[in-house]
Amino acid sequence: MLALAQDELKQILAHSTISQYGYVVTLYGIGGATAAGAATLYVLAHAIAKSALFMTAGAVTVATGESKLSRLGGLRRRMPALAVASGVAAATLAALPLTLGFSKDELFFAAATEHGRAVQLLAVGAAALTVAYIGRFWLGLFTGPLQTQPSAPVPPLLLAPIVVLGALAVVGGIVVEPFARLAEDAAAATYAGPLEVAPAYHAELGSENRMALAAWALGALILVVPRVRAPLVGAFARAGERAGPRRWYALSLLWLNRVSDWAHDREVRDLRNSIAAVLVPAAVLIAIALAVTPTRGSYEVGPVALGDLPIIVLLGLGALAAVTAARDRGRLQPVLALSVLGFALAGVYAMVGAPDVALVAVLVETVLAYVFVGVFARLPPATVRRPRRRARNAVIGAAAGASAFAAIWGALSRPTATTGVAAEHIERAPEAHGGDVVTVILADFRGLDTMVEVTVLAVAVVGVASLLSRGRAW
Repeated sequence: MLALAQDELKQILAHSTISQYGYVVTLYGIGGATAAGAATLYVLAHAIAKSALFMTAGAVTVATGESKLSRLGGLRRRMPALAVASGVAAATLAALPLTLGFSKDELFFAAATEHGRAVQLLAVGAAALTVAYIGRFWLGLFTGPLQTQPSAPVPPLLLAPIVVLGALAVVGGIVVEPFARLAEDAAAATYAGPLEVAPAYHAELGSENRMALAAWALGALILVVPRVRAPLVGAFARAGERAGPRRWYALSLLWLNRVSDWAHDREVRDLRNSIAAVLVPAAVLIAIALAVTPTRGSYEVGPVALGDLPIIVLLGLGALAAVTAARDRGRLQPVLALSVLGFALAGVYAMVGAPDVALVAVLVETVLAYVFVGVFARLPPATVRRPRRRARNAVIGAAAGASAFAAIWGALSRPTATTGVAAEHIERAPEAHGGDVVTVILADFRGLDTMVEVTVLAVAVVGVASLLSRGRAW
């Protein structure tokens, strides 16, 4: 219906493509061997015909400089070869005899017949509309009085593919066997089994032939009675503009943009909101995942032995340091509390057999503590504000902590069954002449990544140093 209402050549064909692939989706919805074979043959025939018709639209636009159907017509005398080749392609789409399109509609009608009278009627109606809009397209271009004089003939490189595709459509209408075998092979994949695609011309007046005759007659009637067609098609197009999917899509984008702006304005208000915008959705998603995932028997709380006491003490110290850093309103004490938290975790690393990681953690925490103290010492007092909405912040912190605990507990409780690359890294570490596997990973296995990280840090240091050298705090 919308194809009948369009004036731009390529918009007519674009709406036609949507309609034609609606046939294919309908056939897969009908189901069965006949529908699966019809769908794949439909794709073949439509690809041949529609490629030729799109190139026809391009060739006409190149030759005349016009792309609107209402400004074109009578081109058959100026472009006879293009008229014949594109006419064959249009006949293929309209499913006329002696073209490959006749076979595709025969199978389509056969599949619709297997599914009941209602689907038969809808199939005839859709095929009739196809005849109408593709007839309007071709007749509007090549019949009637000449409205736009071509400024140049159609270039041979534009005309040749259309002629080849038109000839292929005629060959497929006469010798359909190769196309049917190709459709069989493709349909076997979607049908999940062997099937037979056997289109043919039948002399008797069966249901498929009767449906084809009805579609041609109804399509021709729609085409030749514009006084009846135009008001209905125009009303349908206007209804689509006001309440169709394109309008709902545009409105959804508008409202989505407004919601995005609203969320962005609140997120960037301060650092606390920016962090909460990440932590809260993550906590909600993890909570939903934990709620809908069967976890009975998946988690187990192990026993606590005397040898675990040092680790428990260090973790408790880390927890107290985290609480102190969150509650203290000053500057120096939260920095020191964060350092205590880092050093406690470094102690845990050392006790579980990773002394090299523990040394790296100690070095990082020491450097960060010096950097924070140095930066805070140069900031004016007004830059530190007392946190507001303590209850909200506490809820956000608790939700983020609980979600992180659930994610870590789930990951450690159910390790993946697939083997990682850790064993290979350990095995290949001596080949890189490194003292330990961590050094080899940083300097060799992912050396380029490490080099980029060092470069980023160097640029940041240079930037900070240049700002501090001017005596300004940013």
